[in-house]
Amino acid sequence: MVEGVVANHIEKAAFWRSPQNDEIDIVAKESGRLVPIEIKYQSQITKNDLKPMIKFAEKFKTSKGMIVTKNTLEKQTTGGMEILLIPAWLFLLMRDA
Repeated sequence: MVEGVVANHIEKAAFWRSPQNDEIDIVAKESGRLVPIEIKYQSQITKNDLKPMIKFAEKFKTSKGMIVTKNTLEKQTTGGMEILLIPAWLFLLMRDA
């Protein structure tokens, strides 16, 4: 349900899946750059949750991404990529502003 609400707040969003079945829930375009957004409405985000984001970044040469979480707010750098973990409620407030 959260994935649908978040997707509805993003204009011109797409979905991405690799031949190996790695997937990104939402691919948005911000200032001409692709931004992968993954919805993980859970309390703990693991390294495995980050793997599809890193594969997307390598393929499409992007250095930033976002994971919408249940309640985590932090910034992580992994695989040369900066990933913002942001609670769904805050993400939705920011998109409405």
